[in-house]
Amino acid sequence: ARGRDARTEGKALSNLGMLETRIGAPLAAVPWLDTARVIYRADHYAPGEANALGQLSVAYAAMGEPQRALAALDSAIAVARAHRLLGEEASSLQLIAEQYQAAGELPRALDYFARAQALNTKLDLQDERGAAIRSEAEIRLSLGQLALARQGANEALGIHRRTESAVEQLVDYLLLARINDAIGRPADADSSLRAARASADRLATPDARGRVALVAAEIAAHRRR
Repeated sequence: ARGRDARTEGKALSNLGMLETRIGAPLAAVPWLDTARVIYRADHYAPGEANALGQLSVAYAAMGEPQRALAALDSAIAVARAHRLLGEEASSLQLIAEQYQAAGELPRALDYFARAQALNTKLDLQDERGAAIRSEAEIRLSLGQLALARQGANEALGIHRRTESAVEQLVDYLLLARINDAIGRPADADSSLRAARASADRLATPDARGRVALVAAEIAAHRRR
C-alpha cells in the first residue's frame, strides 16, 4: 500500500512541477520535482525517478542553467541503465541532444540524436524515432547540408504519416518548407506550407496556426532579401 501511496504522491508532485515549467515558472518547479525524485528513490521506483530527473533537466534548461540540466540527465541515464529502462534512457538521450543543439554544439547533438534514434528503433517507438530523425535534419539544415536535411525531413514525415500523428506531421511539413526554401525550390516550399496549413486547420489550435504563420513569415522575409 505504501508503494502505491508514494507513487501517487510522486506523480502528483511531478505533475505540479511540469505545470510550473510550462507556465514559465521553472524555479518554482524545481522543489516539486526534486521532492518527487526523492520519494521515488526511497520507494525504489526507478521509472518515476528517471522521469523526475528528466523533468528537472527541462526546468533547469528553462532557467538558463545547462550544466545542471545535463547533470540531471546524466543521473537519469544512470538510473535507466541500472534498471534496463530503455525507453527512459532514449528520452534522456533525446533531451541531452536538445541541450547540445540549443548550445550550438551541433556535432555532439547529432551524436546523441543518433543514439536516441537507435534505442527508439529497437523499442519500435516510431513517433519518437521520427522526431529524432527530424531533429537531425534540422541540424543538417543549420550546417548547410541541405540534401541530407531534406532526406531526413522526408523520412520523418513518412514515419509520422504511418503513425497518423497530426502534430508531428505539422512540424515535419514546416521543416520541409524551410529546407525547400533554403535549397531554392519555392514551389516545393509552398507545397509544404500548404500541407502544414491543412494540418494546422485539422488540429484547430492557436499554437499550430501560430507555428505556420511564423515559418511563412520567415520564408517570405528570406525571399525578399
